[in-house]
Amino acid sequence: MAEAIDKYLLAISELLEKNLIVKTSMLAKVLKVKPSSVVDMLLKLEKEDYIIYQKYVGVRLTKKGKEKVKQIKQRTTIFYEFLKKIAVPEKFAYSDAKAIESILSPITLRQMQKFLVFVGLFSPKPCFFDYFEQYLKNGKITKKLAKCSLTIPNQELFKSSKTTTLKKKS
Repeated sequence: MAEAIDKYLLAISELLEKNLIVKTSMLAKVLKVKPSSVVDMLLKLEKEDYIIYQKYVGVRLTKKGKEKVKQIKQRTTIFYEFLKKIAVPEKFAYSDAKAIESILSPITLRQMQKFLVFVGLFSPKPCFFDYFEQYLKNGKITKKLAKCSLTIPNQELFKSSKTTTLKKKS
């Protein structure tokens, strides 16, 4: 049920970005469902205070609905960024992120977010991603990268700007 709620709220939000009002027929077309199914879900969403629905007029999001859409988009962005980091092609990364954001636990989401922050501490693209790209192409690391050294943030990262550099072993 939560997945369906998210799907409807996102569709409403996206339609509202393009139109002043969202009618049930528009949602039915976008979601590829019957108009009667749309009305049933809109009544549920209204009962949960996500939307304001007026028959023959249209739908708009409440403050609670807008916040829920914002949360959904933030989760999708985290998954999208993670998938991009592990070299999932652009054409799949966004649709996959949308598909998985509603089914993974908040704990998994938090760990992925922490991973992205952690990786970002090194640089926009640390050299270990170059090794990862080699591994993806060849199934192994085929050559050492001459200029690859990792700068490891100090334990006291937020108290000081000191860093420790690890050089690759020869």
